[in-house]
Amino acid sequence: MNEGKVVFFEQMRIDPGAAPTFQAYPRGAGPSGFPAVAVTNASVTFANPDHDYPQKIKYTREGNALNAVISLIDDTQQGTFNFMPCPADAS
Repeated sequence: MNEGKVVFFEQMRIDPGAAPTFQAYPRGAGPSGFPAVAVTNASVTFANPDHDYPQKIKYTREGNALNAVISLIDDTQQGTFNFMPCPADAS
């Protein structure tokens, strides 16, 4: 948002399967696929070295929080996002 107007949006989904794939649709275009390369009980890492940026997306759960780190495949140019659940009474 910038001055109350949406300046960027991205749809995302994870396609389940033996190798889950993160699908990104920036500004509604896409998809850009990122296959899972590492999965644990508390995290999942998706990677696509042929994508411009990001090339790697790692989600980590810590309690009720979900954290994401995006980066190039070598972990440089990191960006972080911290998500919290909405309150149950949010409208």
